[in-house]
Amino acid sequence: MLIQTKKLYSIFSKEQIEKINYIIEQIKREVDEYKTINLWKFDQEIGGIGGYCQGCDPARSNPFQGTAFRNTYRCLQYVRSNIDLLNISDTARYIIQECGHHLEEVIKIYLKRKSIISQLQTAKFPLGKLVQYVIKKKIIEEEITNKLVLFVELYNISKHEIQSNDEIDRTFHADDAIVYYFACRIVGKDILLKVDNERESQTYEIDWNKYNRKTNRF
Repeated sequence: MLIQTKKLYSIFSKEQIEKINYIIEQIKREVDEYKTINLWKFDQEIGGIGGYCQGCDPARSNPFQGTAFRNTYRCLQYVRSNIDLLNISDTARYIIQECGHHLEEVIKIYLKRKSIISQLQTAKFPLGKLVQYVIKKKIIEEEITNKLVLFVELYNISKHEIQSNDEIDRTFHADDAIVYYFACRIVGKDILLKVDNERESQTYEIDWNKYNRKTNRF
């Protein structure tokens, strides 16, 4: 696990850390034959819209097509696809990227609801600049922005850096992806509750439909 990932543990409660560590150990133990039942049950416990309730195949299930929240929630569905249809050990980097995209979209949709000027100014901002912007303008409370800061470095590494120095671990593993995803869900939900309370305050059924795909993850 990367140093940047370990910093995200400060977002979780002690009980959540125990559950996350159990999920990580289970996936490490089962290797390529890992199951994701416990992972999505924990995602369900977080509540709101997550990968757990959107289905594992984005090509055959697109719950938010045509809505203002399509980009916001679509990222989390891609995470589910990368975990359930592919192999989390191979897709960890892309899972982190999708989580970063989710946070970008969450902040932008919040800014859109707050101020059309802020929306126009930040339309093309990546995550790091968005976080700097909301901190400078004091648009989002400090308790949340202190957490958002923790996501930026790892997200940037996932986009721009390839391991080229044996002394620096830049390889992403399943544990990095799992921790980043759950932290992203918790902080993303905190912000989305301010703009999508009716949907985000609910907990939904887990979508166990395999869409005729040959997946044995659940």
